[in-house]
Amino acid sequence: MNWTTEQLKEKGYTLAPDGHYYYADNYKPPSRRLLDTLVKHAPKCSLVKVPKAKATSKDCTTKCNPLYSLSITRYSTKTLDVDNLAGGCKPLIDQIRYSKLIPDDNPESVEITFAQVKVRTQAEQRTEITITQAQT
Repeated sequence: MNWTTEQLKEKGYTLAPDGHYYYADNYKPPSRRLLDTLVKHAPKCSLVKVPKAKATSKDCTTKCNPLYSLSITRYSTKTLDVDNLAGGCKPLIDQIRYSKLIPDDNPESVEITFAQVKVRTQAEQRTEITITQAQT
């Protein structure tokens, strides 16, 4: 349920400096904090400047070549189903996009490949990400 600020104040909740609403003025545990309140996040900063994609699906009459190639390789002691591997990479791909390492995650902008390698020990487990820009 979404509450307005006025409704929360009527119910006895107060906005704390951390961005959460607490019941009364007790900001220390075991106070009752509302979990689904708005939290102020730091602004998103990009790691590198990425040029905007020149070709979009609307501009192409034939199939466009992707501007970037993204390869994700998972090294683990157990292998996953292909659908679980791809689905599990969604948050990672979204963060790569939010960091502006790729312009977008649509098929016109990036070609994404998934691979997995079985390793013997947990010390060898890792995820490797390779981003290459297409030659124009």
